[in-house]
Amino acid sequence: MTSYFLEPAQNKTNYEELLSKSVLELQDFFGFQLKVKPCLLFLKSRQEFDDICGRPTESWVTGYNISNLVFLMEETVYEQESSKKLNPENYPLTVKHEVCHIFYRQLVGKNKPTWLSEGLSLFLSNQIKFRSRPDTFKNFLKFGDKNSVDQETVYEESGFVVEKLFNKFGKEKLLELIKVTREIGNDQQFNEKFSQIYGSELSYDFINEL
Repeated sequence: MTSYFLEPAQNKTNYEELLSKSVLELQDFFGFQLKVKPCLLFLKSRQEFDDICGRPTESWVTGYNISNLVFLMEETVYEQESSKKLNPENYPLTVKHEVCHIFYRQLVGKNKPTWLSEGLSLFLSNQIKFRSRPDTFKNFLKFGDKNSVDQETVYEESGFVVEKLFNKFGKEKLLELIKVTREIGNDQQFNEKFSQIYGSELSYDFINEL
């Protein structure tokens, strides 16, 4: 592995405050505390992301988490080292997005189903305000227990699906769905639990009608 210096959030006071604020807000939502306080670190190249992830990463990946560690592509190299334009308003929200994955994983033990894990992070970080709301939901179910090859498109609909479930049925049912996911081994079992909680099978028709 390449040797490099990871810049801690303590060198960026505003991000240390943002990290603490994100933890408190998510702690209130989920109803429990993390076992270990998250640590925020900044990466300065795509190679560093590859080294951290242990594989070649897609050019759109600018945030990642392992255990309690949250990694972000540093702002000064963001556009140079990724395929995305830097949005100064959206960029800080990535902190809460990644911390949400840590809470989700502590509760569920995995980041599955992918649409629910990513959708929850997009919704709770309020990153959906920077995305176009779909007219019709037609692809989020591809991202269930097994990953789709087109991973980037999971962000197109999943945050808005979680928003619909939250607004229509409330926080408690959403948390119930997340919690039972820990004991679920495949998409079929997940869909059965979803039907028990929401009174309907999980389908594009159901979500589009909400």
